[in-house]
Amino acid sequence: MISRAFATTILLCASSVFAQSYDYVIVGGGTAGLTLAGRLTENTNLTIVVLEAGGDGIGNENITDLRNRYLPYGTEIDWAINTLPQASAGGRVYTHRQGKVLGGSSAMNGAVQIRPDTREFETYQSLGATGWTWETFLMYFKKSENFTADTDPLVTGIDTESYHGTSGPVDVSFANNISSFFSEYAIPAVENMNQEINADNCDGSPIGAAPQQISVYPDTYNRSYSANAYYFPVQDRTNLVVYTDSLVSKILWADDQDGLAVASGVEYISSNGSTLQVYGDNVIVSAGTLNTPKVLELSGVGDPSILSDLGIDVKVNSTGVGKNLQNQLGVNVIYKLKEDSGVTLGSETQAPLISLLPLQTVLSEEDQAVSDTMLQEKNEGISQAQFEAMKGYIADGLAQTEINWSLQDEDEGLSLQFYTTDLHTFSRGYAHANSSDPTTKVTVDPKYLSSDHDLWYLSRAIAYTRNITSTEPLASIIDCM
Repeated sequence: MISRAFATTILLCASSVFAQSYDYVIVGGGTAGLTLAGRLTENTNLTIVVLEAGGDGIGNENITDLRNRYLPYGTEIDWAINTLPQASAGGRVYTHRQGKVLGGSSAMNGAVQIRPDTREFETYQSLGATGWTWETFLMYFKKSENFTADTDPLVTGIDTESYHGTSGPVDVSFANNISSFFSEYAIPAVENMNQEINADNCDGSPIGAAPQQISVYPDTYNRSYSANAYYFPVQDRTNLVVYTDSLVSKILWADDQDGLAVASGVEYISSNGSTLQVYGDNVIVSAGTLNTPKVLELSGVGDPSILSDLGIDVKVNSTGVGKNLQNQLGVNVIYKLKEDSGVTLGSETQAPLISLLPLQTVLSEEDQAVSDTMLQEKNEGISQAQFEAMKGYIADGLAQTEINWSLQDEDEGLSLQFYTTDLHTFSRGYAHANSSDPTTKVTVDPKYLSSDHDLWYLSRAIAYTRNITSTEPLASIIDCM
């Protein structure tokens, strides 16, 4: 957030009954933007405006029906930002899915609810995030949540009172109509591998196999996301206005008495193509992981060498903008079930089981020694402090691998699928504006697998899924290994 020193009130001829000056201007009506707007407008003395590049999404069943969660890909509510060809992934181009609609990516993601390990918060603080404690975050986790315990759980023992809220705006429950496969085969196989069975991976200790918590309404199993949690119920508040189809092109600046650049508002392209301005005391840029650095750079905030190439004057010299991009890369591993397995498909709306595993569980002792050797020197792009912190995650046994279990009905019959992800990657990339034209998409290079350890470890995690399917009683119904 960039705060303004003094207010400027300007009334514009725009399609709104509101004056064009507010206490808070929020760029992006996504997961965080609408949450901020909903919370800030609880104070009736404040006025808030939100500018969202996409539409409102009302009536779009591909948003509300979680079974359709992949259908928005490539539609008008998806930014669909392509990466540069990835040198360490055979030149492959990946498409980053990011919500371009009220609710942002919470309107089109997998709706999975999971919280960090309490020990991760200790690392955040050691890296400078003062006040980021598990206790502080837990208070707000609970405040935001309306948790409904499962009526037919895979695993029992959730401590709702200690770790969950029951009166917040975001509904959280579990996958419905789960196939008996998970209780008859999956859980016993996990137990036979001496993996921990975890009733609640949102209690600060997420290690083990746990039932997947998802943000859905338990009565309809429709998606609960930031738009229907934080905006639609309060959209009639007189101190809140939301502009959709409004692309912010840059932050507007004023100089205070000390000569510092201070945000005074934003310029945006409206739904009819007009260029307009809106002013406020505070400007919050909440345009998502990839578009936030683009907005900052178009506004003159960033690395001078990058801004110079774009022909943009430097307002704030901040060389870190757009750098240190890190993203998890996952692989779907598929095992065909025997035709006579007797397994039937449930109608669950999401993968019902998730395993979060430390490196020590996934790797043999021999491979752990290989990992130690590979991590003796840091790879390019990551800071020494982050490198040491992430090695600390491994040494302390924090989750390094996520495996989502699901059953799918393929043309060849039922299959068990493991979506396998390296949670803490060492590879680092960037996201930068590549033109002064705000309608041009951001350039993204996550540099996937540029860390040799990332590539090697992901291959070992994939191999680990074979160990799972080789364990009884699961092994008896696997057809293709």
